[in-house]
Amino acid sequence: MVEVKFDKPLIAMFLSIIGAIPAGIFSEIMIYFRFTTISAPKATSMMFIREGSLALGVLSHIGYSAILGLFLYYTPKFVGIDHYLIKAVFISMFAEAILFIVFGTFMRNEYMIQNASGNYSQASAAAIAGLVRGYLIKRYLFGKPNS
Repeated sequence: MVEVKFDKPLIAMFLSIIGAIPAGIFSEIMIYFRFTTISAPKATSMMFIREGSLALGVLSHIGYSAILGLFLYYTPKFVGIDHYLIKAVFISMFAEAILFIVFGTFMRNEYMIQNASGNYSQASAAAIAGLVRGYLIKRYLFGKPNS
């Protein structure tokens, strides 16, 4: 008989994907109000195609969020669990900035180069996602067991 173990890294990946949903909604609202021109999922699709696609963006954002969830899960082993939500926000914002720098500036993708309001919108979306990811991961994976 095979015993199924509690796979915390996999759950962290799923929680991180769930945490990305508010960022996508926020960035779509910012597009509606013309603060930015691309959504968070569409930006991750620009790793693969120049103009981006919402369908590919959803799939690529799932992968991006899953990898970020793994990183957020293993981060406390190196820097501790104190102020984890703030650390999760900064890690998410840093990952989003790296995405825009590498695939926007270095690859000269003019669709990813944003004006000031676009940069603030993307940073705010990443902060919201980091806050939600950090809360979910801390609550469900690092919370103290009830005894």
